[in-house]
Amino acid sequence: MSPPDRPPRLPGLDALRGVALLAMVAYHAAWDLSFLGLIATDVAADPAWRRFAQSVAAAFLLIAGISLALASRAGTELKRMLRRVGVIAAAAAAVSAATYAVLPGQGVYFGILHCIALASLIGIALRRAPAWLLLGLAGLALVLPHFAAGPGFDAPAWYWLGLSTTVPPAPDYVPLLPWCAAVLCGMAIGRALPFPRPPGAPPAVAVRLLAAAGRRSLAIYLLHQPILLGVLLAAMPLVGSWRQPPAWDWAAAWRAGCIGAGRASSDCESELACLVKTLAAEGRGGEGTATLEPAEAALRCRPSPSARP
Repeated sequence: MSPPDRPPRLPGLDALRGVALLAMVAYHAAWDLSFLGLIATDVAADPAWRRFAQSVAAAFLLIAGISLALASRAGTELKRMLRRVGVIAAAAAAVSAATYAVLPGQGVYFGILHCIALASLIGIALRRAPAWLLLGLAGLALVLPHFAAGPGFDAPAWYWLGLSTTVPPAPDYVPLLPWCAAVLCGMAIGRALPFPRPPGAPPAVAVRLLAAAGRRSLAIYLLHQPILLGVLLAAMPLVGSWRQPPAWDWAAAWRAGCIGAGRASSDCESELACLVKTLAAEGRGGEGTATLEPAEAALRCRPSPSARP
């Protein structure tokens, strides 16, 4: 028998992906409200919101690993699996280009889509590995950032790995380490799941809607933020005119990006003070930091290796 064109689908897994999508949209809606100054909460820096965002990212990566294991068990052709990774990588590149255009110096360098694409390539290479090996590698991915990180990985070219002592100020930063652990754990779980059986009674309407969204997760991911921002910008005249950012807003935005990337608050404050002093000495003024590249900031005001978050 020839391998199937598509891996078998678990409606429950698609529905879980739909739940993760709803959580993601909720977080980004709150982030947008904060970014536009419509709510007082600094969503990017708030610890509770940060933990919520991290749990959503972990859910997507775990589900990606489960799906990869199911596709491998079903005998899906390698070419088809690699084509899917290519689509995700292209979407990741589009996200980077768009965010760097909107947020100079703070765009998405290596976000959730970048991590899914690279971790999926690793998963494809390990698609025949036993579950115990996958779990062992997941554990290694979790501990490596705590023991192997060092200044040798501080160049921006290594940010994707997750072993640097500095991280780029970005609204979405999901490095390979430790996050690929979630994909590897998902693959181990996927090996234990039963294959889908012909459905009995149709699932509830809510489950069907969530599953339908889960099957279109990439398109929803790419489109939801432009739609959210468009709706909020259109609604802003109803709640008051949008204030132009005052001269000090660049500092708040830089601080939020730094803390949102997982840096310690004390490190961010110290680096921000250093940046203000450096730019003032150059006569560039505070707003020059709004377009300061992360690599330049790291070279000018890099914290000591012991300050890794």
